[in-house]
Formats: sequence, C-alpha cells, structure tokens
Amino acid sequence: MTELALPTIILFYDKHNFETLKVFENVKSLLIDKAVFISLNMKRHPESFATFKVKDLPSVVAFLNGNELWRVCGNISEEIILQNF
Repeated sequence: MTELALPTIILFYDKHNFETLKVFENVKSLLIDKAVFISLNMKRHPESFATFKVKDLPSVVAFLNGNELWRVCGNISEEIILQNF
C-alpha cells in the first residue's frame, strides 16, 4: 500500500500582512484534509526566509515531496490560492 503525500503550503508574512493571514486561514479551513498549512512570521522565523529564498512579503509557496510546485507573492486572495492548488 502506497501512501500519498499531501502538499505543504507555507505562508511567509510579517505583522503588516494581517489580511493575508486571514485569507490563508480561510483557505486552510476549506482544504484541511487536502494539504498541510504552515504560516511563518518573518520576525519569529527569519532563517526560513533565507532557506526558501523568500524576497517578497507576503508569499505563499507550495511543496510536494520536497519540490516547489508554485509560488505567489504580493496581495493574495482565496481565489489565487485555490486556482494554484
């Protein structure tokens, strides 16, 4: 039996991206069983920004099995995340 890996979707944000965090949490509630969702605040996790080569905030990056699937930077809506998903 083979287990299917779930995509991991990461939001990189700072304190000024409150609306994007809210959008991200709404999408998370819609896709809770279809992906793993992680939100990383720049101030609390600065090393992650370098590791994932994040240059713009907010950014949403999706991975599957360690490979980047897609990346969206700037103003992010539910529709944009869902279209990329």
